[in-house]
Amino acid sequence: MLFGAMVALSGFSPAGPSPDLQQYQRLPLSVRLTRLTNAGIGLFNRRRYEDAITVFESIFTLDPKNLGAFFWIRKCRDVLNRERSEWVKADLYRKRGSLTLKESKYDNWVWGPTVGHFEVRYSKPKPYIPPVRMRHSKASDDQIVKAREATVGGDPEKLFELAMLLWSRGEKDPAIDAYESAMEKDPEIAGRDDEGLLATVADELAKELAKGLPSGEAGKQFMQAGRLSRLQGDPQGMIQNLVKAATLDPQLQDKIKNYLEEFVTSGKTAFLMKVPDIFSFRQAYVFEDDEDRLYLKTTFSPGTPFPMAPIDLMFDWTAIKGVDLVASDVLFAIMDPTVKDFTRLWLVPKIKDKAFPTFLAKLRVRVDKDRLSSLDLSNVNVSPDLPDNWCVIVGTDSSFGVGFPTPEFEDSENSLKIKAFQLGRTNGRAPSLTLRDFHIPAQKPLDMWRAIDKVGSGI
Repeated sequence: MLFGAMVALSGFSPAGPSPDLQQYQRLPLSVRLTRLTNAGIGLFNRRRYEDAITVFESIFTLDPKNLGAFFWIRKCRDVLNRERSEWVKADLYRKRGSLTLKESKYDNWVWGPTVGHFEVRYSKPKPYIPPVRMRHSKASDDQIVKAREATVGGDPEKLFELAMLLWSRGEKDPAIDAYESAMEKDPEIAGRDDEGLLATVADELAKELAKGLPSGEAGKQFMQAGRLSRLQGDPQGMIQNLVKAATLDPQLQDKIKNYLEEFVTSGKTAFLMKVPDIFSFRQAYVFEDDEDRLYLKTTFSPGTPFPMAPIDLMFDWTAIKGVDLVASDVLFAIMDPTVKDFTRLWLVPKIKDKAFPTFLAKLRVRVDKDRLSSLDLSNVNVSPDLPDNWCVIVGTDSSFGVGFPTPEFEDSENSLKIKAFQLGRTNGRAPSLTLRDFHIPAQKPLDMWRAIDKVGSGI
């Protein structure tokens, strides 16, 4: 008892998380990251937010691109700011009885002469006179030839003039091509008077599509409708029409993919930013053909009425060499270059004539082994309690260091170890891999899709 009193009087307090990371050097990096993450989350759950921030900042020291640590630091700071805000509001109520000064309220105003003098005056509205629209008369062949020659340099004004001349002759498709080229050079061209070109052609297309056309012809019409929506500044209509066209006519898919990639690059995807409904999600890592690969298999439904859904992966997209689509319901997987420090893939599924369609996606993401040193396989796309949420790691026996987490499923094939973790049990968190430990070529390739399906129940 005397010793306890002396300790209390001396101001002794338990030491916080140690920033000295040298003591953990004996462990593999993946084990260190996992243990530090668990320690930080434990501190957060005990409301020791400042200490938790220290731990997650230590993770940044080990792995500067660890997105999970960044999220937890932000979460800790949000809670701290909220607590400080509640304290300030409580203090204001205690001192003033309200959050604002009484002088700033308007309940003590008195209407009187000092307020001023007001008069209400009415004026008759002026009649609306529609502006006079200048229209081109029907262009001659010589005018068209000269206009085409003037567009050789790519001047948007000349391209727009060519579009109007072609439109004056009723040549819709060439006119739209010229108009589109002008807008790509100068988007401000959209503010010019197009003499009813886009609106007229859009109405005609709507009538044609309402009649019902063969799939090949309908695909071309939807393609044209998507282009018109793009020129009119209607991204929602553009996506719907272009994806319908790509579903009906595979020959149009390359051109349509270019349009959608341009749209994603523009960064105007806010109306699509809703987490999709994911019913199963499995990802598997393996080193094969001298590159790191991530296999993804998921069933999902877009969270918006539009056929595009975001899937986020916790590593920098600049390390990706390519994304291969395996047989699935997905037309395109488009990388978003506007994000930083992580990867966002926009999955574009085919159009299905169902009230609540679901889609199967199978992707192979090929990663440059020299661009990525570690890989966090945590899943931030689904609800943490989703049962069919698995992470599969494949490697040689020596790749898995001492202290590697115990998996829920384990198997071996072709001298390779297969370890699977059910992320629903860990709130979506998965082991973080030091990739150089897995850069050991396998003696015989492994069927990764079959390895994924071995885990739990098939999807």
